[in-house]
Amino acid sequence: MNKNLIINSIFYPRQSNIPKDEKDHIVSTFDGEKVGIRLFLKDKKLPTILFFHGNAELAQEYDDLAEFYNKFDINIIVADYRGYGLSSGTPNKENLHEDSKAIFKYAKEYLNKHNYDDNLYIMGRSLGSSSAFEIIDTFSDSIKGCIIESGFVTEYPLLNLLQINPEEIDFNLSDGFMNLEKLKNYSGKLMVIHADLDEIIPFSQADIMMHESPSNHKELFKVNGAGHNNVIAISREEYFIKIKNFIDSNE
Repeated sequence: MNKNLIINSIFYPRQSNIPKDEKDHIVSTFDGEKVGIRLFLKDKKLPTILFFHGNAELAQEYDDLAEFYNKFDINIIVADYRGYGLSSGTPNKENLHEDSKAIFKYAKEYLNKHNYDDNLYIMGRSLGSSSAFEIIDTFSDSIKGCIIESGFVTEYPLLNLLQINPEEIDFNLSDGFMNLEKLKNYSGKLMVIHADLDEIIPFSQADIMMHESPSNHKELFKVNGAGHNNVIAISREEYFIKIKNFIDSNE
């Protein structure tokens, strides 16, 4: 059984039917594809989060949530993946990582060119945690901190969802996204947000992150009573307050 095919089967791309507007930017990839990102920039003096969303989401669907980030004086840039939203191509493990680096470079250059504050944070939710880990592994000196929400550092929960026994296919962590290895190499500031009742990526993944991270500035926000897709609905304003406090503590 091809392990790459198994890992790549977790992607569920879908196109957007929302018309493109001035918030939408297109990033060119190394092999000629296009990946969409959406910019919600309130003020040049504010810190910015580069956010990689979950599997069933699109950047163009983040307008309402972006208003809350802006309300708490945080700029946010939401990135899509190949085949999602306004993006072309087909997503897989390899181009997910390469594209995340291209998106980071684009965002960094755009913010610098337009004289935005250089406090840039990386955030990944669920599938997006893999993009976030790739960036902290490559550009740790260029970011102020990392936030992981409902993320994973081993692929075993994903294989369980696919009803695949890792032992039967001789699966090793080196066959996956290498999130755990990248986390272990990152000593910067880290915030982990996870629901205690997450039915897709169990809370034990957050425990692993907190245990394995070498960071001297790491914190866990455990959202009691929430599942994988209602962390904000359950925690409400506390979610944004925790993120805001984490960012303020980094400055």
